[in-house]
Amino acid sequence: MQPSQRCEPFPQTTPRRDGFSLVEALVAVAVTSIAGAALLSSISAAVLSSTSAAHRAVARGLADQLMDEIAAARFPAATNPAPSGSTRENFDDIDDYAGLSERPPRTRDGQVLGSEGGELGGYPIDRVALLQPDAAFVARFAREVTVERVQPAGSGSWQVVTQYTDYRRVTVRVSHIDARGNRGRMAEVTRMFTNVPVAP
Repeated sequence: MQPSQRCEPFPQTTPRRDGFSLVEALVAVAVTSIAGAALLSSISAAVLSSTSAAHRAVARGLADQLMDEIAAARFPAATNPAPSGSTRENFDDIDDYAGLSERPPRTRDGQVLGSEGGELGGYPIDRVALLQPDAAFVARFAREVTVERVQPAGSGSWQVVTQYTDYRRVTVRVSHIDARGNRGRMAEVTRMFTNVPVAP
């Protein structure tokens, strides 16, 4: 007679898990979504900031360029005939620039800035295509000029007047128009000019 064998119960073990539970998966997706949204927001803000900085740099250059052109003109006389023509080629004094408004920015002879050529040995040459800015980008900028007759009003301030004076306050404003048609001012340059009589 064989001895009786005792049946041992199976050991109690924790079942093995080979994946994630639904709750863990939902938590992981939520955390990833929050982190991704924060990352995309910061990248979007950085891109917008760098784009705005680039537009402001271009606008400041456009304002300085036009202001330097105005500074090269003579101070107006008491009797100043209005210039003729549709371009600035005939502008010979500061007052001629009053009320100037242009989009896109142009040269004195009416060419869009960046597309104009040059001259070599007395012969006109075209600008190389690789050195021309995108026409649509340039067309989004607009320039306006204000010329005011002013006189000292005491304590370092100036008063705008209508009669002839020996002082002019010139302001050049450059705006950028976005794809939706919204206009935002990117640069403003103001300079004072005075009439200095030539010594006899």
